[in-house]
Amino acid sequence: MTKVELVFRGFTKLSDEERKKFIEKVKEFINKDSTEKREITASINKSLRIDPGPIGGGGCPCCGR
Repeated sequence: MTKVELVFRGFTKLSDEERKKFIEKVKEFINKDSTEKREITASINKSLRIDPGPIGGGGCPCCGR
C-alpha cells in the first residue's frame, strides 16, 4: 500500500465533519512557506513519537496497525 493509499484509507474512515476539518488543515498547510511547513512537520513528528500507552482494540483507526 502506498502512502497516498494509506492516507486516503484513513480519510475515508473520517466523519463528514472530520473530512471538512482535514481538508481545511491541508489547504492551510499548502499555503504556508517552507519554514512554516518544516516547523509543522517537526511538531507532528515529535507528537507521533510520544507513546500513548496501551490502546484498546484494533490500534490505529486509519491503518489498523
